[in-house]
Amino acid sequence: MKGKPIFIVTIFLCLSSSRLLAQTSPQDAPAYCVQQAKKTLANVHAGTKNLPRSILTGTKEWSYVNERDWCSGF
Repeated sequence: MKGKPIFIVTIFLCLSSSRLLAQTSPQDAPAYCVQQAKKTLANVHAGTKNLPRSILTGTKEWSYVNERDWCSGF
């Protein structure tokens, strides 16, 4: 079960980073996604059921919500 949130966060980061990825070569895109996922996972509050939801305009910090409030955005 631990792997599912990590997978979801990784996919979310890759999809939400499309603007930056457009400036990145296709060969560098996977490494960029891994870098961003690691950065996010290092800041996720361990031991809680909170998941990163969004980064508000003008900020660089994730806003977190409880897993029951989280939505995929689709």
